[in-house]
Amino acid sequence: MNIGILWYDQNPKTPLAQKVYEAAERYREKFGVAANTCYVNPVMLDSETRVPGFELRTRASIRPHHYWVGMAADAQPAPATQAETAANGVDTAPRRRRRAA
Repeated sequence: MNIGILWYDQNPKTPLAQKVYEAAERYREKFGVAANTCYVNPVMLDSETRVPGFELRTRASIRPHHYWVGMAADAQPAPATQAETAANGVDTAPRRRRRAA
């Protein structure tokens, strides 16, 4: 992945999948294509963590609570199903945009 967006969110109440989806939405707005890969710090994932529609990769250089989202040609994203998305407690409805300072 050559180009991506580095997203920061330390809110413990927001599920990881929701954070990835929000970062991916901003990536799509900025670059006009859908993201399929997210790099996170290894401490952020366990072996069972999945985000439908994304391949999660770890990299020690990514700081905790940061998400590097983008498009990787070799990605193998997890299949996205409505039931799995609902089961993960992810709200896929558009959220209010954050205002830049």
